[in-house]
Order: sequence, then C-alpha cells, then structure tokens
Amino acid sequence: MGQSLGRLMQRRPHAIPVHSANPIMPPTGPAPNPTARSVICRRKAAWRGLPGAGALLYLVLGAALVLPLPLPAQQSLGGMYREGLSYLRREQPELAAQSWERLLKKSPYHFNAQLGLAKLYLDSDPERALPHLQSALELRPVSDSAHYHMGRYLEKRQRHEEAAQSYRQAIRLNARHYAANRRLRGVIRFLRKRQSLVERAAEKFWVNPSLAALTLFGRIVLRDSEPHQALLEFEQVRERLPELPEVQLWIARAHRGLGSLKGEIAAYEAYLDGNKEAHGVRLLMLERLLGAGEFRKAGAALERLERALQATGAGRRQAGRYQFLRSRFLLAKGDAGQAGEVLLASGKSGHDPAQVEEQFSKNVALYPAQAGLWRAYGDWLRHDRKPGRAATAYLKAATLDAALQPQVLPLLHALAASGEGGIEANLALGELALARGDEGEAIARLNRVPPGHQADARASLLLGLVYRNRGELTKSLEAFTRYVFSFEQRAGMSYARGNLFWVMGQKDVAAGMWGRNLKELRDYPQALVLMAGYLRESGEAGRELDVRQHLKAAAPENVANRIRLGDLLLEQGQAAAAAQEWEQASRHQTGDFDLLVRLGRAYLAQSQFEQGAAALRRAAQIGTLEPVMAVNLARHLLASRRYDDALDFYWQIYRTNPKHPDLVEAMPRLVINTPALPEQRLVAARFAEISQRPELAIELLEELLRLHPATKQARVWLASLYLQEKAAEEALLIIEGGAAVLGVADVASLKMLAAVQLKLEQTPQRAETLRRIMQLEPDNSEVARQLGFLLSEMHRLKEARPYLRTALTDNARNPKLLFYLARAELALSEAAFAESHLKALFAIEPEHWRGRQLLLRLLQRGQRWEELEAQLLPYLAAHPEDAEARYNLVVAYLNLFQYEQARPHYEILRAAQPRKVRTLQRYFK
Repeated sequence: MGQSLGRLMQRRPHAIPVHSANPIMPPTGPAPNPTARSVICRRKAAWRGLPGAGALLYLVLGAALVLPLPLPAQQSLGGMYREGLSYLRREQPELAAQSWERLLKKSPYHFNAQLGLAKLYLDSDPERALPHLQSALELRPVSDSAHYHMGRYLEKRQRHEEAAQSYRQAIRLNARHYAANRRLRGVIRFLRKRQSLVERAAEKFWVNPSLAALTLFGRIVLRDSEPHQALLEFEQVRERLPELPEVQLWIARAHRGLGSLKGEIAAYEAYLDGNKEAHGVRLLMLERLLGAGEFRKAGAALERLERALQATGAGRRQAGRYQFLRSRFLLAKGDAGQAGEVLLASGKSGHDPAQVEEQFSKNVALYPAQAGLWRAYGDWLRHDRKPGRAATAYLKAATLDAALQPQVLPLLHALAASGEGGIEANLALGELALARGDEGEAIARLNRVPPGHQADARASLLLGLVYRNRGELTKSLEAFTRYVFSFEQRAGMSYARGNLFWVMGQKDVAAGMWGRNLKELRDYPQALVLMAGYLRESGEAGRELDVRQHLKAAAPENVANRIRLGDLLLEQGQAAAAAQEWEQASRHQTGDFDLLVRLGRAYLAQSQFEQGAAALRRAAQIGTLEPVMAVNLARHLLASRRYDDALDFYWQIYRTNPKHPDLVEAMPRLVINTPALPEQRLVAARFAEISQRPELAIELLEELLRLHPATKQARVWLASLYLQEKAAEEALLIIEGGAAVLGVADVASLKMLAAVQLKLEQTPQRAETLRRIMQLEPDNSEVARQLGFLLSEMHRLKEARPYLRTALTDNARNPKLLFYLARAELALSEAAFAESHLKALFAIEPEHWRGRQLLLRLLQRGQRWEELEAQLLPYLAAHPEDAEARYNLVVAYLNLFQYEQARPHYEILRAAQPRKVRTLQRYFK
C-alpha cells in the first residue's frame, strides 16, 4: 500500500494532457483536473490488489485530486478562472459566466476569460459574444480557437464569406483543427449552392448580352449574392460592354446594398452622362440625396434636373414628382412658404395625392407659424375635395398674416355657400369677423354652426365672448354653459373652463386651473402648449419643465416642445437628456440648422465626438458653422482619420476663410486619402505647393488627371511642376496627352507646351506652337514677340516681320525687338522702316554694336557715302581692329573720290589683311 500511495502522490503534480483543439485552455497552461469518475476508473486495477482499508484510502485520495477545494476570500486571477471552469464542468454556465465577468472587471486583458465568455454566449446571445471575441482576437491574433469561434458568429449572422475567411485563418494556425475544417466545408458547399444560380445566370447572359438579359441577370445577382460580389459582377459587365449603360443602374443598386451613397450617386451620374432624358433616374438620385441629408449635393442635382427638364421636356407625372422633391429641398433649407407653393404645384401636376397630403401634414407640424404654408395647404385640401379642412387651413393662414385676408375671404365665402365644408367655413368667417370687430357678422356666422357639430364648442365660446362684450349677459351665459358642457369627460370640462378664463384674458387663473392635474390634460395638448408658453414668459422654468414633460407624453411629435425641453434640461445640467430630446426632434425636423448645432454641442460637451460630428456635419449641409467650431471639429475628425467628414468641414472653412493656416497642412493630407471633387484637388495641390511640397502637389494633380482627364488647369499646372522638377519629357507627355483628350488645345496648354519645347530645345516645334497661339489670340503681343524672335533667329525674316510688328505695340522700347524688326525690314527692301527702327534703337542704346553694323549695311546699300563716313569714323576710333568697317570706309572714300583720305586706311588694311584689299590696288597705284 505504501508503494501504491507513493506512486499516487508522485503523479498528482503532473498535468494531464489536453487535446490541442480545446478552445478554452491554452496549449501551454495547466490542464483541468479530470472528473472523479475518470480517475477512479483509471485506478480500478490498482484497487483490486490492495486490502480493504488500503482500497478505501486509495479511493479517498483519488477523489481529493478532483474535488474542488474551498477557495480563499481573496482569489487570484487564476483562481477565479479555475472557479469558472469548475462551474462549467458541473453544468452551471450562469455561475461560470459570473466568475469570468468578475475576472474581466479586474483584468480585461485575460484572454482565456474573454474566449470562455464568448463561447458561453455564442449560442444564446451572439451579439453579446461579439465584443468578447473581438477582445480575444486583439489579445491573441494567432489563436486558432478565437478565429474559429469568430467564424461561428459570422456564420450565424449569414456572413458566410467572412466566416469562411475566419475558418481558413484558424486552419492556417492549426492544420489539425478538425472542427474548423468541417465548418469550412459546410460554408463552401452553401456558397456554391447559392452561387450556382448566379453562375448559370452569368453564363446565360454572356451568351447573348442584351438589355433584357441584363435585367434578369441583375435581379438574380442582387438576390443571391453578397453586395460586394454583386458589385464586382456588374463592374465586369461595365468594362466588357461599355455600350450597355443600363449596367450603371445595377451598380447603383449594389452600392445601395453596401450603404455607399457616394458610389450610388456616381453610378447614377455615369448613366446620365449618356442618357440626358432619363428623368426618372435623375429624380431617383435627387430623392436619395434628400433622404441622406446631403442638401448641398441635392441643390446642385436639383439645378441640373431643372435644366434637363426644361431642355427636353417632361411628362405630367415626372413634373409632379420633381416639384414634390423640390418642395422637400426648400423645406430643408428653411423656405417653408415657397415649399408649400411648390408642393401644391406637385399635387396639381399629378403626383401621388397621399404623399402630398402626408408631406403637407409634416410641413405644417414643423412650421406652424408659416402663413403662406397654411394658405397652400388650404388650396391643396380644396383641390383634393376636403373643404372642411381647407376652411380650417385658410383660417389659420389669415390669423397668422392679416395681409392674406383679402385672398382668403372670397375662398371661405365660396366654401360657406357650398354644401360641403359650409359649417367650418362659417366658423372661420365668424372668427375673422370677430378679429375685425364686426360683431354682427360674427354672430350671424357663428349661429349657423349647428349644435352637436365638432365645431360647436369653438362657436359657443366665441359667441359667449361676443355677447359678453355687448352686455347681453343672458345670451353670454347660455353660450358659455353650452361651451363647458360640450365636453363629456371631466378632463374636457377642466380644459374648457381653463380655456374660458384664458380667452377672457385671465391667463394666471387658467394656468392655475390646468396645473391642478396635468395628467388629465394629456388628451388636450393645446392647453399644455398654452400653459408652457405662459410659464416661459413668466420665467417659471421649473413649472415649465414639468408641463413640457407632460406635453411630450401627450404630443411626442411636437418638435418645438422637444427643442424647448432640451434647452430646459441643459439649463438643469442634464446634457445627456437634452441631447436625447434634440436627437428625437432632429429626426422630424431635418432642416433646422440651429437644432443640429445645439445637438452637436450637446454631444461634444459629453465627449461623444462621433455623434457630435455627425450632427454638425448635417448642420453644415444647410448653413455655415461658426469658424472656431468648424475648425475644432475638423481637427478632431482629421486626428480620428475620418477623412471624408474632415474634408467636408475643411472645405467649408476654405469657402469662408481661404487663408486659414490649418488648410495648408490639412487639405493635401485629406485629399490624398479621400475621394474628392476636382476643385478640392486643385486647392489641395496649391496648398502643397505653398508649403514647398512639390512632390505632393504632383501626386495630387496626377491623381486628378487620372480621374478627370479633361481638367485643363490641372494639366497645365502639372506640366509646370514637372518643368520645375527638371522633368521636361514628362511635361511634354502631359501636354500632348491633353491635346489627345481635349481634341482642341486651349491657349494655356499651348503656352505651356511652348515652354516645354523651349526647355527641350525643340525650336521648329516651338515655332509652330507659338503660331497656333497667335491664331487663337491675334493681338497677344508677348507671344508675337517670342515668335518673331524665334523666326528671326531661324533666319525666316519674311515670316517674322508681321509678328514683330504686332509685338511693337506693347514693346516699343525693346532693343532686341527693334533690331530684329529693322533687320527684317532691310531684308525685305523696306529701308525707310528699317532706318526708323534703328534710330529708335540708338535712342535707347546708342552703343548697340549689331545695330550699328546693320545701319552701315543700310547706308552702303543706299550709297549714302557721306553718312556712311560719318558713322564709320567714330566707330573705328573706338574699334580700330574692325577690318570690315575699315574696308567699308575705304569704299566710301573711293565713291566720294577722296583718295587721299582713303589711302591711310588702305595701308592699314594691306598690312593687316593683304588679300582683303587686293581688289582695291588699282585705285592706289
């Protein structure tokens, strides 16, 4: 027994081997104790050879190996983890989860606890398991078990392709991970089964590609493929079949599935480039922009759509839909009155009446104080054959703006005379008459409202007031009693009594009566609105907050109440609650700039930068943010690598303050990492050049030309940067590529081409380029000067003269120009013009040597020997070594028959150059 016991105690410290596929225990960590049953079974043979007491002792010691020992009060991290394992072995997962949650509160970097919790939650609550899986992968990216369970999560979420990638990663880390192998095969079979229909559709489409085949193929791909896979399929069709532009519409749908609004809009624009009359697509694009809150882009799309509709015409239905979307845009920009008129036009043009009605209801709820909006709403209701509601809308419009009464009164009279809507019209006419002080007309109209009608309560109240003012107390009491008892419920009667005092001018009494039990007034939010406004004017913020909380419960769609409630909560220090109220209000009132700014500030005050940035970005689509706010937010977005959003704010800063110092560093960095507009890329390149980063400017311009080859300014600018970087060959390629893309070269490109050719010493080509510039700009004296000089240096004087004459208008004191022009005139036998230009040259530069030589030639050709003598004598005094000039002087003297004066010069020449004077020897024998 002693030997057996010794062997047993020796074996206790050793770890029992664990299978490598165990996803909880790490390969190098200690293994869990086996169960009592397994230990006892393994020791069964040993018991048989021991006496009874020995067997009993052996059994007790074996059980001690596996039964959990009592844990101390302060557990270590390892003890807490082992405690969770113990609970898990006893099939108590809830207690195991609690142990590991406590462990993670102390040490969130415990990999095994993170993975264990992920496994526990994966089947019951996958979303709860996801953060633990992500943490486990961050802690140990090379864990095959973590990748395996991430694949299980992705598979549960129907993200099969991503799940397959996770399983593959698990297998790369552990080739013997059989569970990952098995699940990967299942996912691949599923994907093949699902893609088989797509493959068959693709095969059928490519056999006979057509618009009808594309329609069928697109439906199958969108239904049975992942959005990014569908996008790849459609992009392949676009590349191989550019003559089938309808594929751009399918690309747009794929981008919508991916949640990429930019990609979707780009696809629509690509389709519209070749289909100018596709108004339905234009309308769809505009609707998507408005729905996403991209009001700036929606405005530009709206202008293009309007031009397209005017140019090509549109059907009644399309015109109605266009007006409907335009009204939404105007409302978002805050022009509610104009939005109402446009919305009315859309309804009359044939747009869906239900949508028009719904939009009008939203508009008047958002902007209840817009008289023009109520007037348009009344016109629509009358057009839609709802006269009673039309009369109410007309009354609201005339009440808000007295200037509308002359327009509204004839409409109300017409409704009152009609069979339908006459009661509401009479009530409205009575109220308007009472507002004008015409009590007789008011009484006559209000008495036409029959008892029991829904308008009876209001008519009774007004009649009571009129009779009271006229001193007819009996009739006044009857009318007021009729008004109060028109409400069957107690709350209604309380509302009626308070309203009576309110109308009588005793607002404090009415507010006190209503405030006794605010819960009763939830069915009558009108009283809560009046009471909240009264308390706001009285400065009772505490009571106002209470009233507005009840009003929110009674009328959750009241946007103005939510905005004011947020202000009150912020005053109380409840920034989170205020932000929640403003968030709810912004969902209903999308175009309120001030509301979005409030919301953004509230989020930023709580350090919730993501939500604050989103709200302020929506505000920036409508109006202009304060410079400090826009700069701070842009800096945060840039630091967070939110390049798209940061670019929007920096672009707004550029529009308001183009010299802001932040732009120099930020704009190039943003544009190089973000899909940007051509004008944004140009601005970024300019800032890169200002900050002495020409290589970055070159990269920006190269990318711009790759995306937009027809951008002339970028092409010329890039060529100039290449020249500065001593890469004239690349500059030449850029300019020549622009000529190929644009077809007709512009002046700026030709000038840059001439500069490049000058650098490359391509003289004939540069002359031709300058000639083309002169054809486009005949009066360009600077280009004419360059071309004239170039042709003169090429000895093409006849061609050079007209350009030199053109350049003379702005370069009359240019010595070089005067000389070249004189030479050209002399070569073309225009001696008088040549002499005049030489005189002008000598007036500027008396010692112009080449000009003097040209003048001597002119005098010699004209046989003006005296003038030639007068020019040569002082010249030879300064330049005695000039043999040619001395020879000309000898010739001049001989022609003047002054042999004695010629002899000394002849002798000098004969001594220096005897061959040059051989022909003159006969004159000096």
